[in-house]
Amino acid sequence: MKILVCSSSIHKRGAVLDAAKRLGLPSPPDIQPREASSGVPNQPLGDDQTLLGALQRAGSNEPGHYVVALENGVTPRGKRFVDLAYVVIVAPSGHIVVRSSRSVPVPAELVVRAKNSGQQKTCGQLEAERTPGCDHADPHVVWSGGTTNRRNLLADAVEDALRAAIQAESQETEVTP
Repeated sequence: MKILVCSSSIHKRGAVLDAAKRLGLPSPPDIQPREASSGVPNQPLGDDQTLLGALQRAGSNEPGHYVVALENGVTPRGKRFVDLAYVVIVAPSGHIVVRSSRSVPVPAELVVRAKNSGQQKTCGQLEAERTPGCDHADPHVVWSGGTTNRRNLLADAVEDALRAAIQAESQETEVTP
């Protein structure tokens, strides 16, 4: 099974690898990075921008392969903001599965600053500027109080989406007498 990951991010590729291992896919699975533009600002704001980024990264189906696209964004939930990712998987048949990750709260002042930058600076970059040792690509460790990280959040969502995509593919290929 070949899995094309629409990103060069080590967090995203690692999450897909972790999910494939959890699902018991052939080891090591053939996971290949594929650069793909999200077409949305560096800091997607809201569910619509974040989901659109993942869908645009997914692009078109490549026959015989699973295409995995992920996009993190900051979105309002009630009176607060959270970071979450949308995962889009395009299965070999063209079947599309969409899932979202668990979320972590994002300090509102970082969201305001990201908006004021024209969405060019991410909340993660802003957190890294104010918190020594914070990885701008994984501020989730800081925002969750050390209880999780980006790779784990993404791996959980990818596992769920990939399981659903594989199940959909097996139903597509079942032959009924």
